[in-house]
Amino acid sequence: MTALMLVSTKALQQARVYLLASLLSCTASAQLDSAIQDAVTALELSDVILASGLTDIRSQFLSDPGPFFDTTGQPVLQNYTIPASPAFGLDELAPIDTVRFGFVGNTTAGTCPASSDAGSNLLDGCLCQDYPGNLAVEVQFKTTYGSGNSLPTPIAGKKVLFIAYGINNEIIRINSVDINSDNFDGRVATNTSDISYFACYNPENLGELAEGRIGAIKSSGSKLGSINDCLSRGQNSE
Repeated sequence: MTALMLVSTKALQQARVYLLASLLSCTASAQLDSAIQDAVTALELSDVILASGLTDIRSQFLSDPGPFFDTTGQPVLQNYTIPASPAFGLDELAPIDTVRFGFVGNTTAGTCPASSDAGSNLLDGCLCQDYPGNLAVEVQFKTTYGSGNSLPTPIAGKKVLFIAYGINNEIIRINSVDINSDNFDGRVATNTSDISYFACYNPENLGELAEGRIGAIKSSGSKLGSINDCLSRGQNSE
């Protein structure tokens, strides 16, 4: 075998290795792109559900505040019912499992770490431990869709917390709500304003991949709050 043939054979082998590596890289990149797109699609649908939920929660706080408290004035945790979709099959693709809301307190939040006998219908104690007395909304994502398929890794099973603020950027807290007032209408007693927006707290890194994080999605346009707020904040507190 001549030297030229040896060089040609070696060059061919190197080319094959390079081509295989390129194909594997393209496949991995395509799979990553697909995973990111799946996560973005799920988050965009979540943003629509969230917008509806925050609007309804604000409306209830203004018009019917009674369910936020029991007869002794202690906070009560409520569950937002995600509306059924008129589109066939869309409910099976809904990525949000639960939306719970109320003022953070001993009757609404679990312990951190959670105890084995903790009630399931409580806010995550670790998620809300820094926000005692705040009006909060906890959003928990499913691990699997109704179809049985798994949610994308950046979303599956994660929780985020939204904290309510008034128009002057004051946190809405239970001790600033006068529940004994004869004309109490859900407004903050110290500032006759309603809920202006909800800021996101995302310690579980919703939207994060090993290769980076999802920076933004197409928002539903709600002024009350958005999944984009969670994606931009990462581990930062609200």
